[in-house]
Amino acid sequence: MTIGEKIKYCRKQIGITQDKLAELTGIHPVSIRKYETNKCSHNLLS
Repeated sequence: MTIGEKIKYCRKQIGITQDKLAELTGIHPVSIRKYETNKCSHNLLS
């Protein structure tokens, strides 16, 4: 399972949208979408 798949899985398990996850984390919604589709390779920890 990729990190994007893990993010999506966990987000769905707690029942929130990508937009809500973006709001909670301070990450732009487009970035959330890119992470979940593995189109973004930025380090999530930096």
